[in-house]
Amino acid sequence: MKTIGRILYIIIGALFICRPIFDEQIVLLSDKIISILVGCVIIYSAINENKLFRSEEFMNENEKCILSVWKTIFIVIVDFIFVIGLTLGILKVINLSKDTNLVLIFSIILYYTFFETIFNSTIGKILFGAKVFHIGQDISSLNFIKAFKRSLLRLNPFNVFFLFSSKPIFYHDLFTDTITLSKSKFMKDFSKEDTTDELILENAEGVKKQTTIDKSTISDSNATKKVIKTPPVDVANELMKLKELLDLGIITQDEYDKKATQLKKLLLDS
Repeated sequence: MKTIGRILYIIIGALFICRPIFDEQIVLLSDKIISILVGCVIIYSAINENKLFRSEEFMNENEKCILSVWKTIFIVIVDFIFVIGLTLGILKVINLSKDTNLVLIFSIILYYTFFETIFNSTIGKILFGAKVFHIGQDISSLNFIKAFKRSLLRLNPFNVFFLFSSKPIFYHDLFTDTITLSKSKFMKDFSKEDTTDELILENAEGVKKQTTIDKSTISDSNATKKVIKTPPVDVANELMKLKELLDLGIITQDEYDKKATQLKKLLLDS
């Protein structure tokens, strides 16, 4: 069944690409470019549909951080309003009334690429406390290439069907290993993890101080003393993770400094 769906996707994409050749009603060059571009996006989506997606795995493991359907819908509406406003502004400045569709496509790419590269978010996402993250070996911010690719994949008209699924995740999320999360819920989960790390550090320091052993347990001079070793802590790796979280805006500079000081102290004491 999935194979049939992929074949249908490819056929639809091919029709979009071939439409400018056979449809005489498409006169404007801009409409031809848009049709070919949308067709390429649909075919790309079909070819990569069976890929193992990191964002989908992350979503299944961290359901509490995922945005609800109604929040996602409102974010889409707010962003669409700003895209339309940007389109009208551009049309007013350059007076391209005949190429409205091309300007709309350009506005979509410009709006999402700019905001997601600079802020890892859009105006709609900011209003509803959401942020976009790249899911790799660690969670990181978006770069220009990822943001631009996400913007292009938004042109897939079948994206709209994902909006009404129980866990809304779109083509532009799947094929770029990115995901939109609720920032407050994500920070809450991180705080719990951070508290656990602090308890581990305190426990490790406590174990280090336990250097004396009860002499009554030694029966003869050849007995070996038992030493409790401190669990190794990869300080460098932990500092890198902290720096990434600081760059993403998930923790403050004060929180970073406090945790970094604890880790460096543990390294010096070892």
